[in-house]
Amino acid sequence: MAKDGNNYTARYSLIVVLIALCGIGILTRAIYTMYIKDWYWLDVAETFRSDSLVVEPFRGNILSSDGELLASSLPEYRLYIDFKAGGFQDTTFSKYIDTMATDLHRIFPEKSKKHFYDLLEDGYEDRKKRRNLLLYPDLVSYAKYRELKSCPYFNLGQNTSGFHGDKVEDRKRPFGGLALRTIGDVSKDEAVGAKYGVELAFDSVLRGKSGRMHREKVRNAYVDVIEVPPVNGLDVVTTIDVEMQDIVETTLRNKLVEIGAESGVAILMEVATGDIKAAANLGRWRDSVYYELGSYAYSDLMEPGSTFKTASVMVALDDGLIKTSDVVDTDSGVVRMHGRWMRDHNWRHGGYGPIDLWNIMMKSSNIGVSQLIDSHYHYNPERFVEGLERVGILQDWDFPLKEYSAPYVKRPGTPAWDKTSLAWLSIGYNSQLPVLNTVAFYNAIANGGKLLRPRLVKALEDNGEVVKEFPVEVVREQICSPATLDTMQMILEKVVSEGLGKPAGNPMFHVSGKTGTAMVAENGRYGNLHFVSFAGYFPSEHPLYTCVVAITKRGPASGGGMSGDAFGRIAEQVYAKHRRADIASAVDSGAVLVPRVMDGNLTMAAQALDCLGMGGMMEVRPSDADPAVWGTVDAARGRLDCETKDFTPGYVPDVTGMGAMDAVYLMEKAGMKVSLSGVGKVHSQSVRPGSVVKRGATVHLSLK
Repeated sequence: MAKDGNNYTARYSLIVVLIALCGIGILTRAIYTMYIKDWYWLDVAETFRSDSLVVEPFRGNILSSDGELLASSLPEYRLYIDFKAGGFQDTTFSKYIDTMATDLHRIFPEKSKKHFYDLLEDGYEDRKKRRNLLLYPDLVSYAKYRELKSCPYFNLGQNTSGFHGDKVEDRKRPFGGLALRTIGDVSKDEAVGAKYGVELAFDSVLRGKSGRMHREKVRNAYVDVIEVPPVNGLDVVTTIDVEMQDIVETTLRNKLVEIGAESGVAILMEVATGDIKAAANLGRWRDSVYYELGSYAYSDLMEPGSTFKTASVMVALDDGLIKTSDVVDTDSGVVRMHGRWMRDHNWRHGGYGPIDLWNIMMKSSNIGVSQLIDSHYHYNPERFVEGLERVGILQDWDFPLKEYSAPYVKRPGTPAWDKTSLAWLSIGYNSQLPVLNTVAFYNAIANGGKLLRPRLVKALEDNGEVVKEFPVEVVREQICSPATLDTMQMILEKVVSEGLGKPAGNPMFHVSGKTGTAMVAENGRYGNLHFVSFAGYFPSEHPLYTCVVAITKRGPASGGGMSGDAFGRIAEQVYAKHRRADIASAVDSGAVLVPRVMDGNLTMAAQALDCLGMGGMMEVRPSDADPAVWGTVDAARGRLDCETKDFTPGYVPDVTGMGAMDAVYLMEKAGMKVSLSGVGKVHSQSVRPGSVVKRGATVHLSLK
């Protein structure tokens, strides 16, 4: 029995030992899983948590009216090595570290090979604390990413090497800051997104729609499977003309630097469509440096000053209350109106005295306009404000850019209205307008009275196919009667040809428009800050473009001399783009047009003339043995007379009078090397024609 008891005890002990060993094994495996190979299971968990991932679409492009890229999304990458990738091998990494450093230095030469070697070595040693090592501090292009991905080690695949590039969509503007506030910008911070301009206004269509994908394990590797493909954003086609934008922006910037202004705005609009071809919004960043710092043309509400007088006079003419022969006594340039002094700009020089409506507008008399309006509307100011709304100067355009601010006008019947409000409203105070409203109003005058909605975007496209169009929209067929419009057009032309708007004029074509100068209130008081402007269109007879230039500056200011001068420079350059001379008008119908043909290969010259429809002007008869006929051409007698030349093998040919291609061909055929200088046809050759060829010798041909 004792022996059996000992056997039982031994068996029980063995079982206990086995159970203990299993427990130790389980505990050891648990510790290994939890603390040593935690990265693997976290990776697996991450994989299965990411069974439904978002696939981001590409953002659409913003294009100019003629298809130039104004803003486009290009993928860029941050480069990493993941030391805890599923198949990462320490031995593989150690084997390739020197090669990796060499390739990184070759692709990014601004960093030394030692820099990359140390970076890789330090990152590897620190891999338990930092899973991903950033290989390069900046975003890199797709081309560099692909180049690196083709190198040894980096081409082993993400699961083996741990190398991966995290894509970041970067917004590029090929023309830099040109029209920046109009085109807009997108933050690299996805939480911020589009910030302003077209980018913000059309963000929903530019952004596109996200897709979905999941990961599946195939042969020990995980692959991405697209469930719902992303829909890339649409392209937005704007009305901006890159060349005109450059003209407007450069001219405005030069004027701001010249006069030391605070800021400036210029908008160029196509008369027939209301298309905004250019818009510049320049603010002073520091002395003599101006950038597009704000959306001033759309967002800033300013008292427009004397450009508003055109609307005031139009309303009174259209209501039949005034006529061009009406005379106002402006006295010495200072008149008291309802307890406040009204002054003309020349009051220090004695004023204008009695003047008619033509001169009131040409000289931009505050007293003249305010007396006419106040005398007819003082007891019915509502009628005047309704008239301003009728002619379109106060139109709320509901412009697509989020920055747009609707116009404001002080209205009769409100607590702010007093007995002086009407007089000052008539000359551009007591109202605040964005420059966009002014250009749209003057564009209606240029367009025969038709008020068009300002258009900044023409269409939405998907891979070149138009998805949606934004047609030209007529808001009002006529802002006033034809008779009133004719009178206003004549007045505006005289303002430039004879009045204060002369700096905006041009000797080559007629310009129509109106100057404006207004004081700008600061902290509720008017000081030495001024808002000077010029609004007009060109050419007067058949208007193509409307333009407004508005400048904010301190000290002495002149709407005509400053804004008008900038307007004139813009108009001249833009109008020059449309000067296309008809070549037929330059040809004397009684003359025979004889083309200029160089000496040389007459067969090729005859073929070229034949393609131009002038085959009968030159007769060449090539032989079957040699289709190339060489010779000279004489056009002195109004026709092309040919004289053939034969070249003797072994002797230097005479190539004077030939083009470079024919001359080089003949010299090299003769066995000589050729050097050239100049352009045109061969004027001289360094080796005498007819001398014996020294094979391999160099002959210099001088062309002019």
